[in-house]
Amino acid sequence: MSPRVRHFRKMAPQGLDDREAARLLALLEDESTEVLTIEDMRARGIQAPAQAIYTLQLRGYQVDRVAVQHASGHQLIGYRLRAAEQQASDEAHPAPQ
Repeated sequence: MSPRVRHFRKMAPQGLDDREAARLLALLEDESTEVLTIEDMRARGIQAPAQAIYTLQLRGYQVDRVAVQHASGHQLIGYRLRAAEQQASDEAHPAPQ
């Protein structure tokens, strides 16, 4: 289990939303997972993917939405954790307003 997941579990009450968010965090941090679609999340046991993503965002995790090409040719929305180096760059150089 990654240190971030352990930290998440320490700081959060363990309701269903928090357990699903912790599980999603572990899936997103898995090195073999680049992007997860809502369908992928449900297939891996996340019952409420949108709520889990929202809970992670409330906890301060940067979750990016990205376009994914499905095998059928349809374009889907996928989700991934923003890389730590990307977060550091974004914080050091905020977008002009």
